[in-house]
Amino acid sequence: MGVRTLRWGAMTGIAVLAVVLGACESFSAASDLPRTTAQDIRITLSVSEEVLPLPGCHTQWLMDHDEEPPPGRCEQTMTVRRYIAEHDGESVETTVVGEGSLDPLYAMGLAARDSNGGISILVVGPPTDSEWVRLTDSSGVVVDEVASSNDLVALAGLGSDLTPEAIATDGSVIAKCPPQGVLIKDVVFECTLAPDAVVPVTTIPTAGPDD
Repeated sequence: MGVRTLRWGAMTGIAVLAVVLGACESFSAASDLPRTTAQDIRITLSVSEEVLPLPGCHTQWLMDHDEEPPPGRCEQTMTVRRYIAEHDGESVETTVVGEGSLDPLYAMGLAARDSNGGISILVVGPPTDSEWVRLTDSSGVVVDEVASSNDLVALAGLGSDLTPEAIATDGSVIAKCPPQGVLIKDVVFECTLAPDAVVPVTTIPTAGPDD
């Protein structure tokens, strides 16, 4: 997947922000970590520099040189971000390596997600024109919400059937990444497509043609 640079979505002024905060007073106004969600889930971030193997490098080196690669040749120091959600003694963790792989096919990038059944944590790259990012449960109730950011945003909620959504200034949903994907013309996509997305011709339909 391609790597997309995330940029800050311009705020429209203090008045608009005040209205949004008033409507969502139980939610955090910042995406900075650590923070505690409205469901009393504590989200923390651990950042480290780790030496990791380069994908495919070892195999390619053997094919090209018929010998093991020199020490360090197929390794690279990468920034590893571990997002941890904790609630009532339970925890779940998800990891983003490097910049975070965000597919430009989508309006909002889903960098990582994990769940232990009781708690879910999701890390997204918001669209540049979003003001807020929120997490909704299967009934549409908002369980977590923060201001958008020029970096990755972590959201957490109780349960596993949760959908991250990017919200515009007028309250409309710009993009979402539901657990079951987004169905468009018999094809399931991970998230809402970007406005200028070019769908690959190799995309596989959800169901094959009738015999």
